[in-house]
Amino acid sequence: MRNQELARLLYNEILKIHNASFSSNDATAEDEPTEQDIKINNLFELLKRIFTDITSAEKIQFTTLFSRIAFAFQKYEVPTKRQYLIHQFRKKAHHLDKKSDKSYVYQLGLRAVTDAIRVFYQEAPPSVIEAILPSTDLFHYSTLDIKKKTPFLRIVVLRDDAKNEHLIGIEENTSEEVRIQYNITERNENFKRSIAVLKHFFTFPITLHLLDNEVTTFTESDGNEKTLLRPRAFAVEPDHLIDVTAIAECFRK
Repeated sequence: MRNQELARLLYNEILKIHNASFSSNDATAEDEPTEQDIKINNLFELLKRIFTDITSAEKIQFTTLFSRIAFAFQKYEVPTKRQYLIHQFRKKAHHLDKKSDKSYVYQLGLRAVTDAIRVFYQEAPPSVIEAILPSTDLFHYSTLDIKKKTPFLRIVVLRDDAKNEHLIGIEENTSEEVRIQYNITERNENFKRSIAVLKHFFTFPITLHLLDNEVTTFTESDGNEKTLLRPRAFAVEPDHLIDVTAIAECFRK
């Protein structure tokens, strides 16, 4: 009964966010948030409240929203596509800026928060919520074709493709040019900050050890297919797991 009542309250919060309007005087300055910024932020705060609520009884110290979400997904066996949509909204809302497609992020937020309520509180959305939801076809999702897995690879990294979040380098044994994907949700996202600091303070080429790799393919803009590696962890040669935030602190001193 509690879940049903709470779900209805949460669905009502979504409707309030969607129907809210702001006068032009509320966001006239260039550096002030727009109406869409505020709505996206409100949806994001609502999502955080949901995950805080459903994990509040756990005797675990969650240090990040990501760790709280990952635990909940595993405990409640959330379908992969719903995990993807929720994580995508979390990432895009957290890094919202002027270059963001805010209409897309808002639509994604409506779908992600609604899906979270549906899954965790076992209550279908009312028709008034269904009427404002975007089709799931709006959000690109495809199942990866993992060709094989390999526990260890040594790569000389030559450059970064920031747009695709890929490092590009040469695999030691085959001399093949490969792509290494970073910032993968629930796989190596926890290395994102370390990769950023590594790119800032070091110059290419850099030799990396890649651990627990999924191997698939990536089609480049010219139509060529390249091997794409999805490592679980990165290590800088010789054998130090990347935590270059500590190295960055040395530079500051």
